[in-house]
Amino acid sequence: MEDWQKRKSAIDSKGLRIVALDLPTSHQGMQDTKEDEFTGRMLGAINSMLVEMMATIARKDYEQRR
Repeated sequence: MEDWQKRKSAIDSKGLRIVALDLPTSHQGMQDTKEDEFTGRMLGAINSMLVEMMATIARKDYEQRR
């Protein structure tokens, strides 16, 4: 999991956003939300949590298949 933390820090430091096909809320985050800062921050928090969950699930799946 340490590897993921390094990658996540690099992504965050560059201000990148992860958009995933199976994560519809990540698509909404691509829209301009300057008028509604709350919505933008809320989507950012939700997407961050969901990406963390997806990374954990992917890691577990990878380890089980090895």
